[in-house]
Amino acid sequence: MASKAPLATFLADVTSQENDYFLRSFEALGVRLEQWENETPSQATMGFQNLIQEATSDACHYGEALSTLLAAEWSYLTWATSLGTKRPEAFYFAEWIDLMIVGWLREETDRVGREADLELQEKMTGRFCSMMELEVAFFDDAYTAKQIH
Repeated sequence: MASKAPLATFLADVTSQENDYFLRSFEALGVRLEQWENETPSQATMGFQNLIQEATSDACHYGEALSTLLAAEWSYLTWATSLGTKRPEAFYFAEWIDLMIVGWLREETDRVGREADLELQEKMTGRFCSMMELEVAFFDDAYTAKQIH
């Protein structure tokens, strides 16, 4: 159970602190409440939400949830580490980096994967790959989206 403490801390952060993070970030970037409250989620965003809900349901193994979260977090760490050791000045970039727990997620996913049977390993791999496909689609959407006015 002690090995899951970082996950509990992360979940507390993303369900409380991260919500405040987004509200403050939207305000700093000039995004009005009605813009993000009324925005229709893209197919990638809906797929992301569905995959996270599915992977964290009682029907899925802990390893499937880990591999899904790892894929989502790892893509952001890759972006963040491209900055080297320089910390971004804008709080919405700096705090986003602070929320990442990729190191622990990777170690825990590796640990669970090593102990898993082949069927679970294949499910974990499938969830990781599905999430990475959704991350690519999410960023593709962001780069091609119309400016919200």
